[in-house]
Amino acid sequence: MPIKIKYLFLLTIFIFSKATAQSVKFDKKALIFLKSANEILVEFDYSDLTFSSDKKPESNYLEHRKNRLNNYKDSKGDKWLEGYTKSKTKLWRQQFIKVLNERLLKSKKKIVFSLDAQNPDYKLIVKTQWMYLGYDIGIFDEPAKIKLEFIFVTINEPKKTLSTLYIKRARGVNKNIENDDEFPYLRRVGKAYEKSAFMIYLILKKFVN
Repeated sequence: MPIKIKYLFLLTIFIFSKATAQSVKFDKKALIFLKSANEILVEFDYSDLTFSSDKKPESNYLEHRKNRLNNYKDSKGDKWLEGYTKSKTKLWRQQFIKVLNERLLKSKKKIVFSLDAQNPDYKLIVKTQWMYLGYDIGIFDEPAKIKLEFIFVTINEPKKTLSTLYIKRARGVNKNIENDDEFPYLRRVGKAYEKSAFMIYLILKKFVN
């Protein structure tokens, strides 16, 4: 690799890592238990989810958006709600797990994060606190954003918290060629979950290398 390109690559990694450190809050000492972990069960929690700048509760936001889209075009809101539900209960979870595990495969110590782990050492609760879907109107666009809390607990004592990490903002954008469905902003949120998985990996790799 030419020296200039190598320098720019390392500089990019340094800048991104520094930005990630400012976006993620965690206690390094509290993550020592990861050194003995092999498999971690992952559970997603949306119980306190709010939306947009007014922090509207999920149920209120979904009802409002569904009705607005149905008024624009028959059944559009119902289809959007179906897409949102599928993304929330399946796609976003899979995207997060996939990116995190792919990154960890490159580590010396193998830790697997799974939605259906059979003999997990610990559990990770991914709690989505806030979400903004973003928009794209051609010349103007805004990425999706999510605020997350990651809670590691023991299996036998699920109320015993081992460590908590916070991501203030994980942003998600998608390319035009990926807008092959009717609701591309749901795809943007998926990208935000992928970004959050990479941000978490940058923290965890300190304990698995």
